[in-house]
Amino acid sequence: MNFFNEIVSKMQIQFEEPEARIVKQNDNIGENESMFFIERGECVVQINDKDKMRNKSKKVRTLSPGDYFGEIAFIYNSKRSTSVTSTNYTTLGKISKS
Repeated sequence: MNFFNEIVSKMQIQFEEPEARIVKQNDNIGENESMFFIERGECVVQINDKDKMRNKSKKVRTLSPGDYFGEIAFIYNSKRSTSVTSTNYTTLGKISKS
C-alpha cells in the first residue's frame, strides 16, 4: 500500500451542521489534533482581530470541496491560527495524529 492510500484508509468521516465551529483560533493542538479535508459543503475561515477591545472576527476566505484546513497546527504542534466554521451541511475527512 502506498503512503497516500494508507492515509486515506485511516481517515474518519465527520458530518457538521450549519454554523458548527470545527476549529477555534488559539486552541492547543492537543485539544483537537486533527486536520480536515472538505468533501461536501463549505466552511468559512476567520481570524480574530488582535485588538481585544473590538473582539471582531475577519473573514479570510471560504473553503470548498477539495480544500483542507488545520494542517499548520497538525504539522507543527502549535495553536490553531484561525477559526473554521461550516456554512451549511458539511462532510469532512478527518485525519488525526493517532
